[in-house]
Amino acid sequence: MNQMYMIIAVVIIWAVAFVVSITIQMMRKKVEAQLVEKNTTKAIVHFYGNVSKIDGQDAALYHPVKGQMLDTIVALEPGHHTFVGSFQITENGIVAKHKNYYATDINFAFDVEMGKRYQVGIYKENENDEKVILSLPLAVDGFSSRTLYLIATCE
Repeated sequence: MNQMYMIIAVVIIWAVAFVVSITIQMMRKKVEAQLVEKNTTKAIVHFYGNVSKIDGQDAALYHPVKGQMLDTIVALEPGHHTFVGSFQITENGIVAKHKNYYATDINFAFDVEMGKRYQVGIYKENENDEKVILSLPLAVDGFSSRTLYLIATCE
């Protein structure tokens, strides 16, 4: 009988946690859609990391929101913008442990156009794609040094 109560308690806790996570995800999706809808004359930039400064000012002045993929999303006026950000990537290992690489306080800049969406993140490879508007090689030290790339793409 005690085991039955434990199983019921675990199921109830899981159900509540599931409902809370789905609700949070739906709220993020709604906030992201509202940001895009309100800013049709601006460019939407998704940072898959933390951006601390935009054009030399605190990024909080641009009212960033968290997106569905836990990305930071801001709406920017068209033109040239400078950024300072920190990014992380995890390399999954089969034989060895997972490796986390960090790139902090990276200075980068690119131009944005009205009505377009941009994604900025750190990647293991630099694929020569016509959508890439910025590719910045980063030497990352750690257990095994390697070159990662800060890549900005445009949809």
